[in-house]
Amino acid sequence: DTLEDIKRANGSRECLVPVHVDGDGHCLVHAVSRALVGRELFWHALRENLKKHFTENLARYKALFHDFIDAAEWEDIVSECDPLFVPPEGVPMGLRNIHIFGLANVLHR
Repeated sequence: DTLEDIKRANGSRECLVPVHVDGDGHCLVHAVSRALVGRELFWHALRENLKKHFTENLARYKALFHDFIDAAEWEDIVSECDPLFVPPEGVPMGLRNIHIFGLANVLHR
């Protein structure tokens, strides 16, 4: 078992283990899926649930992050969660820091 080998190599200390994921704009949800089940199977469901979570809790997020995120950005933040989202020309593909926070709340449920 790979995790047991890593644990032995680290003197039984618990350590973070890096995972490889493709840098295709879905790397956050790929990494989370791989960490949860060992495969990138659930990236689509994670993005769908993240979008649903932001939509259902948008007022709360706007209130919590009003000092950091402009109100006009929230529509884009929610749209970027969609698994089929394609960014406009010149905008990099991927999720933002706020998406990490939202995904942590999705997984906490």
